[in-house]
Amino acid sequence: MKKLMILIALVGLTGMVNAQTEKKKDGLTTEQKADKMTAKMKKSLNLTNEQELKVKEANLNFVRERENMQLEVQQKSKQMRESHKANLQSILTPEQFKKVSEKMEKREKKRKHKMKE
Repeated sequence: MKKLMILIALVGLTGMVNAQTEKKKDGLTTEQKADKMTAKMKKSLNLTNEQELKVKEANLNFVRERENMQLEVQQKSKQMRESHKANLQSILTPEQFKKVSEKMEKREKKRKHKMKE
């Protein structure tokens, strides 16, 4: 159990590093998202250059915090699923656990497929 938790933590950290360096689902980096938000605000609010710089920094901080929060939620959810699976494994017979694991995997694949769409 202890090894499993360490493994989960390592996988989570690796995922965080990759997620922060790669482009996101919509193809935009964190900075590009902030720039896009700032450009819209500049146009609609008629910002001065000084305001634009401050708004850009605020937008960048907001996007970073939102992305970090999303990563934390994903990691917490994954930890909960792994913990639940470990608990079930200690309770169920090997045959029962195999059935449950297969159903969990199907559900996970279905969830990932929906997220891609």
